[in-house]
Amino acid sequence: MARHSNGQRNFRLAPGLIALIVIIAVILALSAGWLALRRHNATVSEASQKECIEGHLEVPIFESTPGVAGALIDQWSHENSVIRDYCVHPTFVASPDQAAALVGLSNDDIDESLSQGKRSVSGTHIQTRLTLSLALKEGSQLADDPATTLFPEPQAAAIALALSGGDQDEAAKLLNRDHDLSLDQALQGHPPSLAVSTIPEGYHREALPYQVNSILVPLTATEKVNEEQTRAGAAFVEYAATHDQSQPNEVLNEAALAQLRSAQQMLPSADTLFLLDTSGRMNSEFDHQPAFEATRSAITDAAEQLGLQGKTVALMNYSSPLSPGVTKGWRVNSEFGSADKVKGDLALLHTGGVPQTRSAVMKALELAEQHHRDSRVATRVVVISTGTDEAIDDISFRKSIEDARQQGIDLRLIHLGVEPMDSVLSDYHPALPTSVVQLRQMVSHWVGVRI
Repeated sequence: MARHSNGQRNFRLAPGLIALIVIIAVILALSAGWLALRRHNATVSEASQKECIEGHLEVPIFESTPGVAGALIDQWSHENSVIRDYCVHPTFVASPDQAAALVGLSNDDIDESLSQGKRSVSGTHIQTRLTLSLALKEGSQLADDPATTLFPEPQAAAIALALSGGDQDEAAKLLNRDHDLSLDQALQGHPPSLAVSTIPEGYHREALPYQVNSILVPLTATEKVNEEQTRAGAAFVEYAATHDQSQPNEVLNEAALAQLRSAQQMLPSADTLFLLDTSGRMNSEFDHQPAFEATRSAITDAAEQLGLQGKTVALMNYSSPLSPGVTKGWRVNSEFGSADKVKGDLALLHTGGVPQTRSAVMKALELAEQHHRDSRVATRVVVISTGTDEAIDDISFRKSIEDARQQGIDLRLIHLGVEPMDSVLSDYHPALPTSVVQLRQMVSHWVGVRI
């Protein structure tokens, strides 16, 4: 018999279908739980990888030119926050003797930093291009006018040249304007931007659309820098070798930057005693002319410029006794006085003998100390030497130099020729020019006048 309808819809499901729905729901719930657990485990694993198991580690970096390595340090820090279970924090330091790695613009830069800090390299030099950066005040934008940036660190020639669009003269004006400006003084005016290595509070690092050719080296450990820091410093240098250099930034002209930096190394002028080696070694050829003639010309011009600035000038020459009865290898030609006297005495000098440099330097420092005591003005001794042929012990010689420096005497050295430098004077960072142009530049830098 047929089944009659009761007029109501039938919503009942078959038992088999209900069972299937329950199974599917269980599977979905289990899958969701497994995925959640997997995400949780991944998060825990990632967090554990970033734990500072060994604590925090400062990695001290020294850059010879502010603004060169800042962008790289930020990038490295973000990508490599944990090294050998240390959370690393790269920081800039003011001296190479405190650093785990060095950043410079040339091999000469690196050599000077190594000498200054008395440090040794632990690995190979890395050459790369680095993006320049500066400190920009929070909430500010980089202005088109480079004059709004202050330069409390006079070595910041790369930033000055970049902001000046490669114009050396404009860059020099910026650096000269702020030559005597300290960071504290600069911050008092709340400038929109600063050319510095370490970013002050209230500022952030801003990359510039310029790159500069750079060299990085890792350093060995010392009493001031431990092995963990130098390992991290080496990791930083390795990173520099592989980081992305594809940014479409303009590269600063190396020659223009070198000239600008060279000009900024000029010292302030002072009353100056020139101590000139007149031994036979000065007859050797130096850039197609006798070294003596090139040196005499440079000193003559420097003395004249010092006189125009109102500075007094003195002159001594030395070699070894050349006449019977003479026991001293040095001679005071002109005591501190007019530049014209020095120029006239320079014209009368000749060469011969061997360089008895140590006794001459000691006498020159003695005269400079006396002048400094009498006049109360800044006093400098500039020594031009070809080496030493004299048996004065190192301890006595070094003590004479250090005593004079403690009295405020500024000693500057220029070594000419291929003979070895004096073993003590070599510790005082002598300039080593190899051409007449470089010689005149170094005399200009040490004396503080343009010639």
